[in-house]
Amino acid sequence: SNCDTATATVVVSNLIDAINDGPTTVQTGATATTVGNVTTNDTLNGVAVSAANTDVTSITAGPLSIDLEGVLTLAANTISGTYTITYQLCEVGANPSNCDTATATVIVAAPPIDAVSDVGGPINGTTGGTLPSVLTNDTLNGVPVNLSNVLLTSTPIGPLTVNANGTVTVAPNTPAGTYTINYTICEILNPNNCDTATVTVTVVAAPIDAVSDVGGPINGTTGGTLPSVLTNDTLNGVPVNLSNVLLISTPTGPLTVNPNGTVTVAPNTPAGTYTINYTICEILNPNNCDTATVTVTVVAAPIDAVSDVGGPINGTTGGTLPSVLTNDTLNGVPVNLSNVLLISTPTGPLTVNPNGTVTVAPNTPAGTYTINYTICEILNPNNCDTATVTVTVVVVTPALPSISIIKTAVFNDSNNDGFAQVGETITYSFLITNTGNVALSNVTVVDNLQGLILTGTPIVSLGAGQTNNTAYSGVYPVTLSDIQLGLVVNNASVTGSTLSGTIVRDETKVETKLEEEPIVLPEIKCVIEVFNAVSPNGDGSNDFFRIEGLDCYPDNRVEIYNRWGVLVFERDGYNNADKSFKGVSEGRVTISQSEGLPTGTYYYILKYKDTDGKGQEKAGYLYLNR
Repeated sequence: SNCDTATATVVVSNLIDAINDGPTTVQTGATATTVGNVTTNDTLNGVAVSAANTDVTSITAGPLSIDLEGVLTLAANTISGTYTITYQLCEVGANPSNCDTATATVIVAAPPIDAVSDVGGPINGTTGGTLPSVLTNDTLNGVPVNLSNVLLTSTPIGPLTVNANGTVTVAPNTPAGTYTINYTICEILNPNNCDTATVTVTVVAAPIDAVSDVGGPINGTTGGTLPSVLTNDTLNGVPVNLSNVLLISTPTGPLTVNPNGTVTVAPNTPAGTYTINYTICEILNPNNCDTATVTVTVVAAPIDAVSDVGGPINGTTGGTLPSVLTNDTLNGVPVNLSNVLLISTPTGPLTVNPNGTVTVAPNTPAGTYTINYTICEILNPNNCDTATVTVTVVVVTPALPSISIIKTAVFNDSNNDGFAQVGETITYSFLITNTGNVALSNVTVVDNLQGLILTGTPIVSLGAGQTNNTAYSGVYPVTLSDIQLGLVVNNASVTGSTLSGTIVRDETKVETKLEEEPIVLPEIKCVIEVFNAVSPNGDGSNDFFRIEGLDCYPDNRVEIYNRWGVLVFERDGYNNADKSFKGVSEGRVTISQSEGLPTGTYYYILKYKDTDGKGQEKAGYLYLNR
């Protein structure tokens, strides 16, 4: 009965169950992403909750947020990772404190990033260049990347550089070839979200162009040098220079391409057209080459044969003129027989000799004669010039000096008794004549008559053909022996000298009879005078070779030769009668005896002994005309 009373209170509530969500994987984006509704699998009394019977408390935790409706949202640009958020679900109505909590887990995955390998080029390696951005075909989350959402990294390799803006630079002077470089793009939001690609670039050699050249004309005698063949050659469209190309050439014939590009033509190259090839190769790319041809015209040197005028030449003796080559030129300098060939055909009396001198034949009539000659370059036999030699020929009478003296004696009968008395005198006068064709000087008279008083002085000059009878005179007193003999005999001589030093001499002998009447006896002519014209035609004039004065010199010899030096006549004791030359051969060689000699010029030699027994000689030409 010991009892107590109590009240039993029974609370009746609904069962609410907030169930954890996730993990759910989503990719971050540039905008907020709705992940889902966290209440989807929550229950109230075993039945899915609804907005009518439950409430979700709005909450934000990091990048996740749950609104009042239970919608779970991921903030924009959320870094990849695992995120959780706890939310509370409460019953609406009579039991607002009937709550439960749960957790939503979201895994945020980085978006797919794709760096796509690129192929670029061709790029000219000489100048280098820049390729478009490698980012053009790269994507982040399926859309093209841009430098606002990715980071581009790359390390330069060789000539390639990936620039910060994604373009690829190829360095200048890059040899031809294929080059690669890697680059990486990483998502800025998720730096570990990266991808790598390769850029493959084809680099090609610059265009090289060796342009063929034409040079000349070049004077082949001296040779020469042409300008550089590189002048019009190009590499990459601009003129080449020896800092970027290698010049290769092999000498061909007379042509040489020098290391600096000039072309040398060797001296003494015959005229013609010559070619030589050369090759230029890029130093950067030794196999990048081109070949061209140089064509050079070589011409002969100017040759000039200058016409000559020569003479006068004595046609009787002929003669030789100096070389016609003296004023001829080859390439502007005097020719010589080592570089020209002399060609000429004898014409008339003229002959151009191999050494260039011109010979005029003996016995050439006076006149003007011409002969042509040609000089041809030995190096270029067709390079010739012709000139004319004009020669004046005159007939010059040979210098034939001679002199004569005529001595006249007059007996002076002083008492006029008609008889010679001792002491009476004979007066002598001397007529001196220059019988030659050249002037004489120092004309002197000598008279060796004992007792003769000779007065006078030498004649300074006595022209051809001139006479003098006053320069000398003599007086001789008659002696007893003269009277007993009845005769006075004496010799006088005269000498003279030519300008060239030739001495001529003549003698005269006078016999003076001492009779009742003084008389003058004619002289005996002892002057040698040669008449050198012979025309044996029977007309009585010049029918034989006449030599005046030989009667005084019977000890003599005459020889006559033709123009070739053949003896055609010889005679000892020559006279102007039976031992004279009448144009008939009496020689001992070649010419038959008794054969009439042809018209022409002959050469005589006269040898004789004078009154003193001294040997004398005269020589000259004689002319035979039939």
